[in-house]
Amino acid sequence: LIGVLAGGICGAFNGALVSKLKIQPMVATLILFTAARAIGLLFCNNQITYIRYEPYKYLGNFIPGCPIPTPIFAAIVVILIVSTVLRTTALGLYIQSVGINSRAARISGINSSVICFACYVICGLCAGVAGVVSSSRIYSADSNNIGLNFELDAILAVALGGNSLGGGKFNLAGSIIGAYTIQAITTTLLAMGVSTDQ
Repeated sequence: LIGVLAGGICGAFNGALVSKLKIQPMVATLILFTAARAIGLLFCNNQITYIRYEPYKYLGNFIPGCPIPTPIFAAIVVILIVSTVLRTTALGLYIQSVGINSRAARISGINSSVICFACYVICGLCAGVAGVVSSSRIYSADSNNIGLNFELDAILAVALGGNSLGGGKFNLAGSIIGAYTIQAITTTLLAMGVSTDQ
């Protein structure tokens, strides 16, 4: 829970930089990309914190007696929640409207900066869930290495899914297919013995 909340706080900070201070989203992401790792190391006293609680390991691996990896269930739950919010609530329509044309959305009465801020908070919460699952896989909290270069994979997954990087209409299913395509390629290369440094 603390990891998910930390992700939400980071998303809120990033959202404030973009929506209130009007900093370019890529620049704001790079700022937090560097600062958050340093803050994580500061909280851990510049050491890797190992987690000795056995049930915590189930989240990133397997539940005893279940052959399906637990991260798949976590991904399905997050996808269902986000898909429900985007498809059945007014927030999904507002997000799409602000993404297509924030000025027109503001003229029509939508507070664009609040919607933009909410999007960053939601993304931060999802990143927090991913961080908790990743730390559960390696039984430790290593803020310096967990999720390293994942932001590039996320951008690639969105692009492969046919979504516009400039905002506007989006396809959640396409992004999911793009993410699984990247993971399939990565797993295949690792299985073939290709070095990750190349």
